[in-house]
Amino acid sequence: MFEKYTFPVNKLLTYGDCRDIPSEHSEWPDYQKLGITHEHIVQLIQMVTDDELHNADSESLEVWAPTHAWRTLAQLGSEDAITPLINSFWRSEEGDDWFFEEVPYVFGMIGIKAILALSDFLFKGHNRSDSYNLACSCLREIGKMHPEVRSECISLITRKLELFNANTPELNGLIINDLIELEATDALPSIKKAYEKESVDYSIQGDYEDVEIYMGVRKTRTTPANYPGLFEGIPFFEDLIPSIDNEHGTQAILPKKKKIGRNDPCPCGSGKKYKKCCL
Repeated sequence: MFEKYTFPVNKLLTYGDCRDIPSEHSEWPDYQKLGITHEHIVQLIQMVTDDELHNADSESLEVWAPTHAWRTLAQLGSEDAITPLINSFWRSEEGDDWFFEEVPYVFGMIGIKAILALSDFLFKGHNRSDSYNLACSCLREIGKMHPEVRSECISLITRKLELFNANTPELNGLIINDLIELEATDALPSIKKAYEKESVDYSIQGDYEDVEIYMGVRKTRTTPANYPGLFEGIPFFEDLIPSIDNEHGTQAILPKKKKIGRNDPCPCGSGKKYKKCCL
């Protein structure tokens, strides 16, 4: 069925279940040891975008081949993969969590050459929030892995946040999360304005004082935490709401290191992922 892939790229069709391999990019296998080089980039890109592979049986090994392929492209630093990967951002909208979680690392490893294409994606044309979120996360990882362009990446992510009226509150919250990870204190005025205009989903990083604490410019709260309407009607969370205004006025729910991951099961018990339910 997959004769279009030749040796050694075809080794990725049976390389293994990615759930058995560390997901941290620094611990990915060295795929070049399979004999894959730059001369195989065309086939690797074909594998990444191959719908037949993406739709293969979920218990098969070949369903993981696209994941191995984009990891290999990352390790090769393939600039040729930039456009095909961006054209595949829609996969994040369809619930492909592996694509959503790992592609930012791929772009971080490809590096600086991807910035212009990501900028065009963010500000030219119309795309869905999940795709914009993914593009900002890619810029975040480029900024983290390549300090020489960190400021440029922060500027682009901040510029997207400044369009908060056109963004969903969830997207604005996720963009703010990217800025927090980049320790982008220069973006605080733009972040504050988005909060003042009530354009941010509080369930992602709390309120503006929480952001200041995460950024390291504030040690403690000066006002009681207040998350208007947050979690109302959700029994799991309503039990926690009274603890918001605790003695010290600090955030008592969803602390940063214990927050619910967007891909974790939703605590409301729906069986859906948190990002597809109560987030």
